[in-house]
Amino acid sequence: MGTTVRLAWTPKADGGGLQADKGNSAAAASGAGSGRDITIAMAPADGVSIFAGYSEIESAETGATGSGDDTLQGTYGATIAMGPVSVGYQRAYINNDNGATTTVNYYDNTNWGIAFNVNDNLSVSYADFESQENNGGTSGGQTLSIESIQIAYSMGAASIKIAETDADDALYTAARSHSATLVQLGLSS
Repeated sequence: MGTTVRLAWTPKADGGGLQADKGNSAAAASGAGSGRDITIAMAPADGVSIFAGYSEIESAETGATGSGDDTLQGTYGATIAMGPVSVGYQRAYINNDNGATTTVNYYDNTNWGIAFNVNDNLSVSYADFESQENNGGTSGGQTLSIESIQIAYSMGAASIKIAETDADDALYTAARSHSATLVQLGLSS
């Protein structure tokens, strides 16, 4: 079914010493323990892709601050392409709570998008992203919401791309809105 599995491991994910892909940028005295990742991607049918991933870093070893809770991240999702239409969906979880965290413990994210190729020259797409902030020492948290619509048109070597993006509770701040419009003109030889 076109399956790819990737594994990563490092004995000391603290940014010091010799490490490969699993290293992080924390100071050598961070107290981080070993780190491990696993990802899996499958293509069970034409135009269908399914994926999932999980990451864990042991934190706050003896003598470091915190209670020793691990930093965890996970995601899963799928994309489907049917003729001129492509649809994608993804969920993600990011846990920052190492036992000493008093602000944001974790984020719960959902995003999806759809794209439609009207013809060889024109495409339209829409994307929606929502990230829920879950606080530790205080109640509640904000839900960041971003919506974007894009249009792209090409004619020979010339192209124009337009994107309109709106964010609510931007930077996880209540009632903070932000809008942006991007217009890009291109000419290739």
